[in-house]
Amino acid sequence: MINDDRLSAYLEDHLIVAESGVQLFMSTERTWSNTPFEATFSGLRSDVAADRDDLVELVRQLGYDRGRVKTAVGWFGAQISKAGPLNLLRRNRGIAGQLELEALQSAIHGKESLWVSLLELSRFDDRISAADVQRLKDRAKTQQDQLAHVMLTTITGRFST
Repeated sequence: MINDDRLSAYLEDHLIVAESGVQLFMSTERTWSNTPFEATFSGLRSDVAADRDDLVELVRQLGYDRGRVKTAVGWFGAQISKAGPLNLLRRNRGIAGQLELEALQSAIHGKESLWVSLLELSRFDDRISAADVQRLKDRAKTQQDQLAHVMLTTITGRFST
């Protein structure tokens, strides 16, 4: 049997990160505006926001309440992420651009791990739709592939003179 207190806390922690992730992808979208990858990052930002919304809906369906303290922490983290702390000058070249892409890949990997965990838990809790979670896991894989494509396509330009 699933421990609701533990699952609720776990999902709430992921919601905090998801709020920051949306803001990071918004910052990255600005970095890559007016480039061949503008549409890619616009789509990624939209998908990441949809993933966050799907997670909020899952939390609601499970009957969990969001704690006030964690909601405030999530809001604060999102405000910091809005500034784009990994790439303050919004450059897609150089080390900052590389670190930003790597951080985004790490964030997507963490989200994919959430979906893998929930997929396993869906075997024991019929409130969790395996089909919905599989769709989200597949979308995370697509997001990883898109980020990897941008990184590999542009890495030489970031490190050449």
